[in-house]
Amino acid sequence: MGPQVGILGFVLAAFCFSLSLQSEETLVPVLVWDYKNPGDLKFSHNSLHNIDTSSFTSHMQKMIKKSSNPLVLCFVEPLLSVEDFSTTPTAFTHIKNEISQAKLMDYMPSVYDASEGLHNLENVGLKVKEIYDTDNIVENIAGTDVLIVKMSEADENRFNTLEKHDKFMAETYKKVFEQRKNVIGVLTSEISMFSISTLIRSRRSEGSSNENASDISDFAMNDVFKAGNKNGRAMLYSKSPAVLTLPTGTTFQLSKTPKTETKLDDRTDFQRLLITYYTPDGTKINARFRFDKDLTNTWSLKIVELESTKLNIKATNLTTTSSISGTMGHAYSTLKEVEFSNDENIRLVFPSGFTVQPWIPDMLGERFGEVDDTVQYFTPGIWMGIFVMTILAMVFTLGMIMILDIKTMDRFDDAKGKTITINATD
Repeated sequence: MGPQVGILGFVLAAFCFSLSLQSEETLVPVLVWDYKNPGDLKFSHNSLHNIDTSSFTSHMQKMIKKSSNPLVLCFVEPLLSVEDFSTTPTAFTHIKNEISQAKLMDYMPSVYDASEGLHNLENVGLKVKEIYDTDNIVENIAGTDVLIVKMSEADENRFNTLEKHDKFMAETYKKVFEQRKNVIGVLTSEISMFSISTLIRSRRSEGSSNENASDISDFAMNDVFKAGNKNGRAMLYSKSPAVLTLPTGTTFQLSKTPKTETKLDDRTDFQRLLITYYTPDGTKINARFRFDKDLTNTWSLKIVELESTKLNIKATNLTTTSSISGTMGHAYSTLKEVEFSNDENIRLVFPSGFTVQPWIPDMLGERFGEVDDTVQYFTPGIWMGIFVMTILAMVFTLGMIMILDIKTMDRFDDAKGKTITINATD
């Protein structure tokens, strides 16, 4: 019995650990509607519980199987929240009109990576196609079982953009319905609005904002070193240019110029942001910033590989004592000095305003994500408060002990002496 219980415990622990790795960013709302299918095809679920990707895939597979050759038309917004469907006024007035005429309407407020769940339908033999809202959608429905339409990002007021998308989606659904006669509409997003309250913001701090906060909103994107590919991008910014110091004491200021080159080396377990600096005298310096990620959905920057033929620097690794890391989809930022060095006394220093982020998702574009707070919790003010309260608690405790230690007489007369009597006449 013992080994079986141990194995079961290990399996349960592994299952719970795998669930904990699912990113809250991909927990998105999903709206499903259809003109032809009856309402009994709704997904039986508890609205207070999250729906995993595989369960959503199985549900959509059952809907398609019970229907007669339907087309699943899925619109994927970059960002959505539950409030986008419930607030008044709502941006989705046209979609709500479509839903009012539908025989089936199902709303799931919390689904893990719904668009990925639709992509998984390829594993059961369905043809899945992904296009953008700028493509000709009607031309892409032939021979397609699942058509995923990725909506463009907001380039103006977000509410106005959602209104335009709402009108576009309603008109597109009608056009596609005229062609296929059986269309299951799906509206979801790539990421939840709750995970990105602001796409660029300062790090919050209970202490002095001038001392602790890192401002990454007051800079031009021209000053950012960025590179990317189809899998994402990496960006690096420093408020003050980096300074390279050689063992001889010679220093070079590494600024971004028109000659500066950036590339992204994207691997399975790590990314490298390759920056080629050129000094005013034409010296070429290669810096390769390596970002690693682990199973806890966290990335880190510990090594910078430096190389320069003219300076006689062969590929050498510079390490840092700073803890430069963040969760996936978030940036790291600090106003403190960040230094990379090696035993040969080669130093690469970013004096202030250092901000960096790898694996930037497409929905963020060329923008840094929300910044992970790097301010220590126990600030000097907090330590002072703890110290003062400790002293007051000690004084209070000592005072209570002294008061409780006071001994008083139980009686005031002498038991051996004459009893004091008071007559009525007295």
